[in-house]
Amino acid sequence: MAHQSVSQLLRGSLATLIINGISALSVFGLQLLLARLLGHDNYSDYAYAFTALTLLSVFGVVGMDVAAQRFISSYQSLSEWALLKGFLKRSIQLTIFASVIAALSLTAAVIAFRQPIGEKLSDTILIAGLTLPFSSLLLLGVSILRGLKKPIIASVPRLIVRPMCLIIVVGLALINNVRGVTGSVAMLFELGVTLVALTVAILSITKYVPGQLQSTGMEFLTKRWISVSIPLFSIGCFQLIIRSADILIIGYSLETKLAGSYYAASRVAQLAAFGLMAINGVLPALIAGHFAKEERSHLQELVSYAAIATFVFSFFTTVIILLFDRQILVLFGVEFTEAAPALRILAVGQLINAMTGSVSVLLAMTGHQRIMLMVMSVAMICHLLMCAILIPQFGIIGGAIATSITVAAANIVLVTYCIEALSIDPSLFRFFKSQSSS
Repeated sequence: MAHQSVSQLLRGSLATLIINGISALSVFGLQLLLARLLGHDNYSDYAYAFTALTLLSVFGVVGMDVAAQRFISSYQSLSEWALLKGFLKRSIQLTIFASVIAALSLTAAVIAFRQPIGEKLSDTILIAGLTLPFSSLLLLGVSILRGLKKPIIASVPRLIVRPMCLIIVVGLALINNVRGVTGSVAMLFELGVTLVALTVAILSITKYVPGQLQSTGMEFLTKRWISVSIPLFSIGCFQLIIRSADILIIGYSLETKLAGSYYAASRVAQLAAFGLMAINGVLPALIAGHFAKEERSHLQELVSYAAIATFVFSFFTTVIILLFDRQILVLFGVEFTEAAPALRILAVGQLINAMTGSVSVLLAMTGHQRIMLMVMSVAMICHLLMCAILIPQFGIIGGAIATSITVAAANIVLVTYCIEALSIDPSLFRFFKSQSSS
């Protein structure tokens, strides 16, 4: 059983890695095209608004995306079809409600502070607010497909359809020499491709949902689902704040232009993490299935192989980024090379993140979300304080240092807890220990 799961993990991860690789190259090419089409100032407005959209999309899904991977896989493994059907309906309802509230709150805030924010940036953020409910539903749809153990299909809407459609739209604008494309127009493009990707996700769910659901009723455990999703939601928010606060604080305390350069560096650094993203696209459903059957030894073998695969992918990508940082950034434009030192720091931070393995996924799928909530809340507060101190003092380098230190420290604490509470070590080092002992 363990070897079967490892084989499934490696096969699924390889396919997902290829998709992530195509997506990473597509997103990288997309950022280049956007930077060329919009120019530095408009690109910075778009990057700032897109960061806000990404952050609030997590608020809109209220943790049901992570809960979906846990509960759907468990209910399917135990053939609890009525609970599975009830969870699907309730998760969609909660996401629609929460995302609409988040969108309305963002709209009200932008209208209230339109003058200090500026007209161009305000318009871009307002369109981001309109996109928000559809973006949250897309996150949920992808997670439902992963919970159904369709990780490859789950990768298609968000990682392939969305960037490819946006590349086509932006590419056509460049080919036709369209002038005056602003950040708000680019965000309208984002709205359109999000709707297309969501449609693909819905059609995929309809195709792959178990046939047993058609002939069964619905059973709801709403309180239980919410009691799990709220901590997961809070954790997701804290993690996203850690990933986004540096960009937002740079834009606020320094200038939006620097936020645009730093955003480009951050996107490039994320290439070092696409191995981890590929693994985490397959791993949650496998962990939830083994944990539901109390197969602890199988879990250890599974996460150990995941850790070594993640590190290998991340190591080679990080080396390339460190060797060619300026050459990569100059593709966005000469102005973006000012973020090269920050890019190097962020890339090393992603490598350290890869060394700790899929610790967050393991804890979330095994019911240890409360300790994660405590650790990530402390990490978020420390991160905000470091950003507030380091960014005014050291500029965008301060933001990169704060982000890398926060992620590394939080993951090390979680790995330590995981070893003590579950007797499972998800980090890279456990793999080498097991190899030496054998």
